[in-house]
Amino acid sequence: MKGLKAKLAALAVGTAVSATAVAGLAGCGGSTANSNTLFLYPINYYGIEGKAFTSRWDGMKKALEEAGWKITGDGQKDSLQFKATRTADCTMPEDTQIVFVNNQTWDTNLALTDKLLEYQPLAVISTCNGVEFCSERIAANSPDTQNVTYASFTSNYKTAFENGTLNYMASKYTSGLAPIVGAMYHAVTTGNRMLGTDGKALHCSQDYWTIDSYEKYCEMEAYDIYTGDMPTIMKADLDAVLGDNAKFEEFINTYTKTFEGVKSLVDKHNAEKPKDTVATTEKFKVGLLVPNSINDSVQLYINLVEGYLAKVYNFETQKYSVSGTVSQDAAARQAIAGNCKALISMQDDTDRAAACSVADKSGVWFSVIGTCIYGTEEWNEMSSYDHYVGSIGTSLDSEVKAGYDMVKKYIDIINERGAQN
Repeated sequence: MKGLKAKLAALAVGTAVSATAVAGLAGCGGSTANSNTLFLYPINYYGIEGKAFTSRWDGMKKALEEAGWKITGDGQKDSLQFKATRTADCTMPEDTQIVFVNNQTWDTNLALTDKLLEYQPLAVISTCNGVEFCSERIAANSPDTQNVTYASFTSNYKTAFENGTLNYMASKYTSGLAPIVGAMYHAVTTGNRMLGTDGKALHCSQDYWTIDSYEKYCEMEAYDIYTGDMPTIMKADLDAVLGDNAKFEEFINTYTKTFEGVKSLVDKHNAEKPKDTVATTEKFKVGLLVPNSINDSVQLYINLVEGYLAKVYNFETQKYSVSGTVSQDAAARQAIAGNCKALISMQDDTDRAAACSVADKSGVWFSVIGTCIYGTEEWNEMSSYDHYVGSIGTSLDSEVKAGYDMVKKYIDIINERGAQN
């Protein structure tokens, strides 16, 4: 594995450093390879409460605080203002260091290279994009450092696990969006939205899937099926629960929330070989509100909606891009002008409530995939709209837990092995 990382290092343009040079630099004032140093890299963190990236950092911070670190300065989005100070209660070896990586530049050479050479950290723990931002820099400048991040099942992340440039991932799964699309279809075709058993708009929470090896990646990936005639969550499954709030919620909690539930559903399909009946209702148009720059994860969501789900529910789609010049509510207006009867937001957490308000005023159904919106000011606003179908994805609690677990894992490693200097 180290040999392959060295080859990757040699390919890193302008940043390749041989293993010998790295070792030499580490011996000249820097820490030894795999030092008791953790790099925290809060990419896309804006310090806004109730948002996914803030919750990811909150989980990481919680793990540090439990280990005896006082964290200050993190109310600002600039991670260079963050500071971790050891307290008298700190349980970690004296040579432990917590280093915050600059999240105010997209230049990963500027953000990472010098610090990797200086510290040779045990792990770089990022809130997203760990492969795109960190793999090459780690391979070139600190090959023994582990790469830890949030992501989903995509080919480049699978390759990174296989070649050793990714070591730990909290992963979303693609096929999990199907139930909210089924609920959207029900709303469009019946004129009535489903509700949770609490009488409020649907807020369907899903757990992250924890992956710490290529073998684990392959095992879990096999249960995230979003192509073909028998995907992870089928229309046949949803036909049995749509229109019944209690049954729908039970299905979500039993079969789509956890990896174990998803696995049991796929195993059930394999044993029973269910068949879908394609909807015969009048075809309608669904507007997809998407980022101007679509990453691999969002593209897989699009592929499932435009492919299997559009086929079995008999709708067509049109994408509307959200960018720095086109807000999500402006994109919603474009979609409504294009005769869309429903909108699905895939645009992270920017201006969702404003877009939902636009849709509601026009009598157009609005849904969110990838994120479970609940218990925030955004939730209070959106759930008050009559045409808000709901959301499905990781909740803020899921975000916190995943961030806590990944940092706690490396705190435990440092505590177990003790001081390195």
